[in-house]
Amino acid sequence: MSSTIVESVLEVAEPVGRAEGVNVVDVELAGAAGSLVLKVYIDKDGGVTVEDCARVSSQLGLVLEAEETIK
Repeated sequence: MSSTIVESVLEVAEPVGRAEGVNVVDVELAGAAGSLVLKVYIDKDGGVTVEDCARVSSQLGLVLEAEETIK
């Protein structure tokens, strides 16, 4: 099940990352049931800033919620 979630998130995260000027490097679902953490790793030439992380997190959160990618 977690690989399905990771694949679904990756499909959504890549275009969000491109729109925000970063590359999505990896998506990971970590933790145990009831306390799962979704990690999205990003990179760009010159390095990633806190602002990049905040923009991607915000936009990705909106898209994931709208598309109900994660229950």
